[in-house]
Amino acid sequence: MKTKKIFLIALATFICELQTANCFSQGSWTQKADFGGTARCYAVGFSIGTTGYIGTGTLDFGGGTKDFWSWNQSTNTWTQKADVGGVERLFAVGFSIGSKGYIGTGTDGNTNVGMTDLWEYDTINNSWTQKAPFPGSARFGAVGFSIDSKGYIGTGRCDPNYYKDFWEYNPVNDTWTQKTDFGGTARAHATGFFTVDKGYIGCGYLVDTVGTYVHYSKDFWEYNPVTDTWTQKADYAGLRRICPSSFSIGKEGYIGTGQDTTGSCNTTKDFWKYDMQNDIWIQVDSLTGAVREGAVGFSIGMKGYIGTGHTFTQSPYFNGFDNDLWEYNPSPVSIAELSANTVKVTVYPNPVCKSAIFTIEGFQPNQPVEIQLYSVAGKAVGLFTFLGSRYVMSRKDLPTGIYLYKISSNNKKIVSGKLIIDTNLDK
Repeated sequence: MKTKKIFLIALATFICELQTANCFSQGSWTQKADFGGTARCYAVGFSIGTTGYIGTGTLDFGGGTKDFWSWNQSTNTWTQKADVGGVERLFAVGFSIGSKGYIGTGTDGNTNVGMTDLWEYDTINNSWTQKAPFPGSARFGAVGFSIDSKGYIGTGRCDPNYYKDFWEYNPVNDTWTQKTDFGGTARAHATGFFTVDKGYIGCGYLVDTVGTYVHYSKDFWEYNPVTDTWTQKADYAGLRRICPSSFSIGKEGYIGTGQDTTGSCNTTKDFWKYDMQNDIWIQVDSLTGAVREGAVGFSIGMKGYIGTGHTFTQSPYFNGFDNDLWEYNPSPVSIAELSANTVKVTVYPNPVCKSAIFTIEGFQPNQPVEIQLYSVAGKAVGLFTFLGSRYVMSRKDLPTGIYLYKISSNNKKIVSGKLIIDTNLDK
């Protein structure tokens, strides 16, 4: 005779105002004013305050450019600024520290020879000043970001060499300090971002010690500037890729677009969110615009932005450059849009053995409701639709594990959270 174990299980109650703490957030994309310059790819960008900046890049896969543009978030308008100092370039890096912006390294696009110069942008005077050159080998396709009051540049290439050294820039005394090498294999055309007090680098193009092509990558690494150490984290959950774009919002980073491994130069538009607290990747809404690689990513406040890039598709065939700008909002729908009252979702029991009851309070009755279930890797594993405020979801053949659910109605997200399935509860 099977003996039932009795568990006192607390109700898993999620209030919508707290939903971003530990749940799946799909977000939404909104198109903004097109980039003010000519369509391009392999440009750089950063933000200062409520202003985004994009400059350099290539217009034709030939030489580089040096024009520089600002985007005002409040007015949604572009303004051309002073050209970036030095020569025209593409595959450079850009980052901001306080009220100053920085652009450096790269290649002119004609010789595949790397650069080491670094230029500082003064937003008040609209001027560029050359700073101490990057002390590592000349390169392009590197990664750059800032953490607090310091800038960082690492990885990159200058054919036939690929690099993994990592350097810190101090703008106060205009000096560079070499830090611990990047934790992964030497690479180029990776992406990087920072969240709070850590830096991250992932994906990219790897070669072996004799310069033979190996593969695109998806490994992902965290840098701690306090201890000067690298720690490998969960692999990026999308396909291996090069030239992706990224940005960070609060304690979460986002990586998407790029060239993946599904075909010759195939460009993509999927996007994934990195939850640094739980070291997991969660798929969010794909970029609404065209597939692309070599785009620019930056963030302003609680919004992320992707612009420009190169679009290549085999069917239908298209090979061209992009000048659009898209805004990502991780929490696009307020509770006020869904109901005059606070919407509360109760899931019981949780953990689940055979079935779970979803109860929605404070929601308009007789409205179509959709429950989407995902694995922690972001893969959709179930879709359930019903009318009303109560639904009994059967486990069916889902294995033991942690899942993420998202509840929506009329394409508007209500709430989302964690669901634990444990088949051992019935033993």
